[in-house]
Amino acid sequence: MIEQRYSSLKLVLRIPSGKMSDIVRLANFIKSKFSNVEMKVEISVVEVE
Repeated sequence: MIEQRYSSLKLVLRIPSGKMSDIVRLANFIKSKFSNVEMKVEISVVEVE
C-alpha cells in the first residue's frame, strides 16, 4: 500500500461562537502533524436590531 502525505493544508472555517474549543482541538492535531503552522483568526461582528 502506498502512503499519501500532504505537504500543505489550508482551511477556511466558519465557526459558531460556542464551538471554539473544537477548533483548538483541531489546531492541536494539525500542529502535531506539521512542523510549521501559522494560524490566522478573523472575528466579524454585525449588530442586528
